[in-house]
Amino acid sequence: MSDEKSLTKAGLKLSRKKVSVTLQLDAEVLKWFMRHKNGRNQINNALRRHMETKNNQKLKLADLNNIKKQLARSF
Repeated sequence: MSDEKSLTKAGLKLSRKKVSVTLQLDAEVLKWFMRHKNGRNQINNALRRHMETKNNQKLKLADLNNIKKQLARSF
């Protein structure tokens, strides 16, 4: 379970500062998101999930590199 879901379940809300930006998107991408309720929030959520996935991949790679180093030291 993500930290955000855990906080929400506990009745707490994680506060995030929103920043207004100008962003160019493919027309069909924007149209797809805006057809849905809360399209702007969905764009933000999709970008956040992508960011978190990439961060998790980097962490896993760093963990693997640390294991490799530890194994190399033991031989």
